[in-house]
Amino acid sequence: MLKRSLFVLLLLAAGAALGVLLTGWLESRSIVPSVEAANATQAPLAAEPRQETAPPATNGGLRLGVVNLKRCFDENNYEFAKDVTNELKKLEVEIDQGLATLEKEMRDLKDQIDGLPKGHPLQQEKFRKMKLLETQYRVDKEMGRARFINEYSRLKLEVYNEIRRVVDVFAQGKFDLILRVEEPQLDEDSPVSVSQQINQRVVLFSSDALDVTKDVMKLLNSEYAKRKTSKPANPDPNATPGMCPKCKILWNGENCPQCNEPMPKK
Repeated sequence: MLKRSLFVLLLLAAGAALGVLLTGWLESRSIVPSVEAANATQAPLAAEPRQETAPPATNGGLRLGVVNLKRCFDENNYEFAKDVTNELKKLEVEIDQGLATLEKEMRDLKDQIDGLPKGHPLQQEKFRKMKLLETQYRVDKEMGRARFINEYSRLKLEVYNEIRRVVDVFAQGKFDLILRVEEPQLDEDSPVSVSQQINQRVVLFSSDALDVTKDVMKLLNSEYAKRKTSKPANPDPNATPGMCPKCKILWNGENCPQCNEPMPKK
């Protein structure tokens, strides 16, 4: 019985060895592929589609520009600013001439008073006249100053509004944001002025590539040249000026000199 069991085991072992040898021979003859070869030739699994991402846009997609407002207000760069400066100079000369006339009249009266004998009847009358002229001089000087400040503010605001309008035209379709940029001139003798000027500073740094001041100034002068050739008739000087709701400038004509829109009825 024991011999028969050993004989069976030997037969099983010989069969297993023969199977291994036969499998190796078949693999060498490429009749049965190996596990590695089967895995290699197996069709790969379908990969997930690759997400193509575009490179990030510069500045988060914003198209930026800066304009030096001080250079735009410079009369050497902008013809409108130059004409405004000349107009203000004319007004200043007009006010100074009126005051100079009063000063001459006061000097003449003083000379006349000094030339009269003490206690002369005309001396008292001329003295009262000179006091009236002194009062008129002070009033005219204050009124002239207020008139000049009002005209200065009106004209400078008109220039500023025109710069804003032209920058808006310039930026359409090309820029998302345009900032003003200029270095403030700090006055160390006035702490309040220094604080105000620092607060007015909008941009601390900008690349030269963002500066579009030259291009804006070209368009400013081009637009002003068109405006001068089609300037509306002079308004009635006695009419009360109104404010254009669009350009925010005072004007006493029928249409706004900038946008040509009808002025609001007063």
